[in-house]
Amino acid sequence: MTKSINRNGCREDYFLLTCWIWCTGKDDPQLVSSDFAFCSLGSCSQHGNSYLVRTPEACIMVDYGVRLRRTERALQQAGIHPSDIDAIFITHEHTDHIQGLRIKYPLHVRHGIRRIYATPRTLKRLGYPTPSPPFYPLSPGCAVEIGDVAVTGLRKPHDAVQPVAYRLRAGRKTLAVVTDLGEMTPGLTSSLRGSTHLIFESNHDVQMEKSSGRPPSVIRRVLGERGHLSNNQAAEALSRLATKRTEEIMLAHLSIECNQPKLALKKVGDRLAQAGYSGQITAADPSGFSGWVSSANRNIRPSVGL
Repeated sequence: MTKSINRNGCREDYFLLTCWIWCTGKDDPQLVSSDFAFCSLGSCSQHGNSYLVRTPEACIMVDYGVRLRRTERALQQAGIHPSDIDAIFITHEHTDHIQGLRIKYPLHVRHGIRRIYATPRTLKRLGYPTPSPPFYPLSPGCAVEIGDVAVTGLRKPHDAVQPVAYRLRAGRKTLAVVTDLGEMTPGLTSSLRGSTHLIFESNHDVQMEKSSGRPPSVIRRVLGERGHLSNNQAAEALSRLATKRTEEIMLAHLSIECNQPKLALKKVGDRLAQAGYSGQITAADPSGFSGWVSSANRNIRPSVGL
């Protein structure tokens, strides 16, 4: 059994069986990983958002927004049994990020997933003001180790109670999962610059959003500082985040109504080319399994069933 610690104002009140919680401001441990892969299980408002990260010692899901049957189907395509998932991390409480939780027998109950993390205020909004297993609070700026992966929650601007992006480190690989934010902040830029892999929001084309026929209040929300990043904003942000270490960028949370993958890829790709980026750029499948992106072998599609 490991213990929780208090450091730099972050506090955890739980004893955890298989993970060690600490706070940023100290050097992260050097984790060893011979392989690092990730995929999307769904990435849009209509079908929900969920991403999977796999290393030799951990399998982690970020966000719980895809409905049960669609999640199980995507996991089957990915060659992952639900019981292989070690932990789920929730970014915020909006429906397209937690609807998999809102059924009588959700995935974690059916398959014995024993750890679900979110910020304290997010858990309270979800109905867990005094969380108990499998729910654990993870304050912004704090991290938890799941197997060989260190997961840190990072504050982001969005119209939710306590939303976070996540940084996942395994050895020399770092994946940033950054969706649902109205603008990049200096803190996020500093924390995520030089990530080897990014799942990054490129939600809408501004002109398509403005001419979408949506209610004006919805358009103002999407375009606002606590809404979603446009293709232009994503391009500028990624031009500052990507370095020579960056291997792959997956554009995520594309609006089905107000964006197109080819528009997002061209806008972001052109700007990154100007910045000297030479890695890969893809767009997540909005409705299902995207295929694995692996540091060892790209676009792996295992056929192992549930």
